[in-house]
Amino acid sequence: MTLNERRFPPRPDFGARGVSTWVRANYFEVQLPRTVIFLYEVSFVPEIRIRGLKERVLELLRKHPNLVAFEKHVATDGSKFIVSTKKLNPSSLETSAGRNDDRLTIEIIDNEVKAGKKYKVKIQRVAEIFPTDLTDYVQGTRPDYDPAQATQALNILAAKFPRDQPNMVPIGGNRFFIIDNRSDLMIDLGGGVVARKGFYSSIRPTIDRMLCNVNVCTKAFIKPGPLVDLIFEYLGINPRSQFPPRDRLRGLPNFLKGLKVSFTYRNNGKTNFKTIESLLNKKPNECILERTDMKTGLTSTINVAQFFKDVYNVNLTYPHFPAVKLLNDRTSMIVPAEVLTVVDGQHCKDDKMSSDQVGKMISAACRKPPENADMITGVGLPSLGFKGNDGYLKDFDMKVSNQMVVVPARTLPGPTVSYANNKRMQPGPSWNLRDTRFSTAGDMQSWTAFIVEDPRYPIPRDAAKNAIDGFESSCRATGVRVAPCNMSFCDAARFNFDDIMNDPRQMEAAGVLIKQKFDKLAGKVSIVLVILDLKQHKAFGPVYAAVKYAGDVKCGVATVCCQWGRFRDGGPQYWSNVALKFNFKLGGTNHLVSTDQLGFLKNGKTMLVGCDVTHASPKSRRGTPSIAGVVASCDGTYATYPASLRLQGHRTEMIADLKEMLIERLKFWNQKSKNKSWPECVMVYRDGVSEGEFHRVLDFELPKIKQAFKECGAGPQYNPKLTITIVGKRHHTRFYPTDQAQADHDNGNPMNGTVVDRGITSVYDFDFFLQAHKGLKGTARPAHYYVIYNEIGVKSDELQGLTHNLCYLFARATKSVSIIPPAYYADILCERGRCYINGLYNTVEGNTSGKTKASDEEKEQTMREALALWGEGVHQRVKNSMFYL
Repeated sequence: MTLNERRFPPRPDFGARGVSTWVRANYFEVQLPRTVIFLYEVSFVPEIRIRGLKERVLELLRKHPNLVAFEKHVATDGSKFIVSTKKLNPSSLETSAGRNDDRLTIEIIDNEVKAGKKYKVKIQRVAEIFPTDLTDYVQGTRPDYDPAQATQALNILAAKFPRDQPNMVPIGGNRFFIIDNRSDLMIDLGGGVVARKGFYSSIRPTIDRMLCNVNVCTKAFIKPGPLVDLIFEYLGINPRSQFPPRDRLRGLPNFLKGLKVSFTYRNNGKTNFKTIESLLNKKPNECILERTDMKTGLTSTINVAQFFKDVYNVNLTYPHFPAVKLLNDRTSMIVPAEVLTVVDGQHCKDDKMSSDQVGKMISAACRKPPENADMITGVGLPSLGFKGNDGYLKDFDMKVSNQMVVVPARTLPGPTVSYANNKRMQPGPSWNLRDTRFSTAGDMQSWTAFIVEDPRYPIPRDAAKNAIDGFESSCRATGVRVAPCNMSFCDAARFNFDDIMNDPRQMEAAGVLIKQKFDKLAGKVSIVLVILDLKQHKAFGPVYAAVKYAGDVKCGVATVCCQWGRFRDGGPQYWSNVALKFNFKLGGTNHLVSTDQLGFLKNGKTMLVGCDVTHASPKSRRGTPSIAGVVASCDGTYATYPASLRLQGHRTEMIADLKEMLIERLKFWNQKSKNKSWPECVMVYRDGVSEGEFHRVLDFELPKIKQAFKECGAGPQYNPKLTITIVGKRHHTRFYPTDQAQADHDNGNPMNGTVVDRGITSVYDFDFFLQAHKGLKGTARPAHYYVIYNEIGVKSDELQGLTHNLCYLFARATKSVSIIPPAYYADILCERGRCYINGLYNTVEGNTSGKTKASDEEKEQTMREALALWGEGVHQRVKNSMFYL
């Protein structure tokens, strides 16, 4: 598809409402080369599939005599492409007519492999980039030009410097991490893992200029050094401790698998590099090798410990440590752990990190806006070769400004929030419920409490009763009609939290026990307060999942979970927040936004829809299905969003059953409406789609939406006006106030309500950035809204204003949230779906996604297991509520 065949709707106008201000953005202006840029595609014979090997062969290619003369003018992405500001065949034409002549085939010998592995590298020019075309595009005179290849080529050129630095580790095409033990660049996370700082860099077209987006990023890395030291840290033991049995290794074999290690024990002066295949369940003196005497030809056996003593004069200091199996070309070799050293620069995969390490890394990544901006300009620009070290860019006739761009912004006012008894308030980014009753109160006439505890540390029942009494009082204060807790149904599930984490069978038994307890409550109570005494225990995740699976799927019992310590000590403020969840799950409405502040939504004839998909994580079973979620408003208050949830194929991003799910939502709207009407407009907020997949939403999901309109029962002519907006969260745009009067004085972020639709946005398309929330910690990340379909014809001020005001309608909080609630709810809904197949999403060691792709047979088997767990999906008794919040 070319840009001529289909474009997104053009920007109708620029927004004007709000208080005008200026913000710095972490973008830097790029001076383009004045000459043609040539893009070449690279192929290998035999084919190379391992990225690290491709990078090594391409590095050898750059040093080949046929290319060394072009070294200053050539860059590579380390995988598939070469970019050059000079033709590799000087006699070829600069235009597309010269492509057939501009090709090379070079033989490369990789001497890191025994006998030297030979590769034929074929290089073929595939495109010519004329910078004048790109200039015309950003200046608005070439809307038919596709900037994708030009942007790709510029990013490859810009990445050459950090790729060439020995202390920089590239991850992907645009993130580069610094290997430096300075305290501002490395944070010890414990357990043999450190967090390292790096920088993201991406050149992209914006209005009237090319800009480079630069941001700080943080990544976990394995701590380098002796392997035994890494093992000590991971297990939290000292060198004189007895090595624990295998069932208490807490994932150590998985943690070590795939690590690159070095050794020099062969005394040949050469450092050898290998990869750990596995940690054996044997000590070195229990591993037997066969060796053949070169003189006599006789074969004998010897254990690994004795072999290392006899051959390499290595006396083991830690003979009680398990031996390690290394990948050795196509075979394996077994060595003691203490002769190995972990190589620096290896990033730690998510499935190898504990929740505590993840929490520490998130804290390490949070920096106040001034600190973040200073690190970008003071450390990031030099590290990327944009400042001081810009010789590489000069070779390409490029330059990146050292000053962040300053762009116009506006601060939108917050809406009026209303509660019962006509109480109206004009809050800031957050407010409290003191002396406030919910807009529409729910009915808690039949409810109970359920306790999940470890029998070693039982919850005192009198303390639980006192806290429940306090919670009841807070519910009454908010207007909820609450009867005393039905203690005759109050029950508990008791199991050893440590044991269920060490034994999958006990975890399964715990889930069965919770279901059995909930079966007794089904149909007898309307909602259950579940008190979990898990504190920071790693069992919290699977136990929470078991509770939600039993309540939502198996038994049809609405549940609200809370941590015992916070429920006991939190007092009225905490209890009021729990009451928020009770109220909307019981059909109440916590608060409203004045409809005259919702633009064209005020007539109540538009349905808001949120869509998202979640995928298997590195800890999931290979082939685990993805989960798709759709939520939709059902009336003109835009406060309630029932949901539809489905399993779909492994890592399938587009929503397979979108037609059926949207039909469910349309029918529920019709059922709830007073005169059995259907929405006249539908606004879809699609979460979780990358920029490269926007067109796929139009190709795949738009037809399903239109088909849902035809088949929902409203008649064949039913075709409400439709707008689709992508909600982006995983981007690197940040804003820094220039006017302290328009800054948040608590943290230095822009004020909530800051909107930017000029300076760094799309040249032609309809997009904007909105920071609707108050950044509580670190540098706030705005949401990016990108309109890809606009039959409604909504314009900038209207869309920006209603999007911001709707962010105050998030049901379980008294604050404005970071993204519009339908998209936020869809994300939470998909996370809830993970609870229903938690055993597949968080599986046992040795059966995870890993590097290898799932076979069709694995996908089918895993899908069968998922469908068996999923059953009929969410139970009929709770499916039309906001059960997922």
